[in-house]
Amino acid sequence: MDQILSGPTAFALHRIPPQYRALLPSVPFIGAPACWRTVLKESLFRTLIQPPLYCLRQARSACSGAKNLKDQLWLGDLPFGAIENYGSDLQVTSPLMTLLTLARIPHVSDVRLLMAMYELCGTFSLFAPTEELCAALETARSAGARFFEEWRPVKKADGRPSGLWSRRPLVAIEELSSFANEVRTYRCGARFARCAKLVTGICASPFEVQATMLLSLPPKLGGQGFKGLENNKEIKLTSDARLLSGRVRCCYGDLFFENTTSGRPLDIECQSGLVHDRYESFISDSDRMAALQTMGIEVLPLTYDQLFNPEKYHAVCAHIAHLLGTKPPVLDARMHQMETNLRYRLFTSWNTPF
Repeated sequence: MDQILSGPTAFALHRIPPQYRALLPSVPFIGAPACWRTVLKESLFRTLIQPPLYCLRQARSACSGAKNLKDQLWLGDLPFGAIENYGSDLQVTSPLMTLLTLARIPHVSDVRLLMAMYELCGTFSLFAPTEELCAALETARSAGARFFEEWRPVKKADGRPSGLWSRRPLVAIEELSSFANEVRTYRCGARFARCAKLVTGICASPFEVQATMLLSLPPKLGGQGFKGLENNKEIKLTSDARLLSGRVRCCYGDLFFENTTSGRPLDIECQSGLVHDRYESFISDSDRMAALQTMGIEVLPLTYDQLFNPEKYHAVCAHIAHLLGTKPPVLDARMHQMETNLRYRLFTSWNTPF
C-alpha cells in the first residue's frame, strides 16, 4: 500500500486518455529511498506527470520527506473503493478519493476543488499529448498494439486537436453526494461536502463549468446566485419541434432554468469555438433554437467573449435576471472582490498545476 499516488498527481493521471495511459513505463517502488529519481527520469512519465509526486501514506514511518515527494498521511481505515490499480505495479486514489485528498491540501482553494469536481463529474477531460507521446502511440500501433479508445478528442474547426477530450463521467453526481455524506466527519470532509453541494450537474466542457459557476454560485463566493440551474437538461421535443430539428426525439440544454416568473423556461447555450458534439442528438444551432421556441422555451446563446469580458458579462447577467424575473445581486466591496477572484481562477487555472 506504499505506492498509492494521490492528490494532484492522481488527478493528472485521471485526466489521461486510456491509450496514452497504456504507454506509462513500469514504475519502481517510489517509497524506497531515491527511487522517485528513477521515475522522474523516465521520459514518458515525465511528459505525463510533473513533480512533486503526491503519495498517500498510511503510517508516519512510511513518509519519506524527499524533496520531490509530497506525503499525504492517512491514519485509519480508507473509505470503500478508495484505491484503484493503475497498470501492473502502481496504485492511485480513485476519482472520489482523489478529490478528498485535494480537499486536504491547504493551497487548493474551494474554487479549484469545485472545478476539479465538475471535471471528474463531467463528460470532458483536458489533456494535450506532446509530440513524443504521439510518436510513441503511433509506434505502438504500428507494432500491433490495440488500445481502449472510448475517449474521443474534440477537434477545432480547422481539424487540429484542442486538448479537450470527450468521455463518460468518472464520478456520478449521486456518487459524489453519497461520498460527501460518508466522509463528512473525516479531516477536511466538511469542506469536501460543502463544495460537493454546489455542483449543479454534468458539464461537457470547461466553458460550461465557467458559465455554471459564475451564474449559480452565491454572491458571497463570487457568483450571481441564480437558482434552479440544471446542466445538460434533457428536453423531450414535441412533434412540431422534432420536425424543425430533423426528427430528433430530444435535445439537451446546456444551462437550463425550468422555473421563471414568466412561465417560459430558459435555455442558455454555450457557443464555444469548438465542435459542440451532442452525439446522437446533435442539432444545428438555428434549427435547434427554432424547435425549442415552438415549445415556449427561451433560448439565449452565450459566447466565451461575453463571459470573459467583465462589461459584457454583467450586461448578459442583467438580461438573464430579466428573463428569470429577478434582479442581479447588489454587490458590496467584499462581493466584488470575490467575483474578481472567482473570475481569475476560472479563466486561468484549468491547465495550471494545483
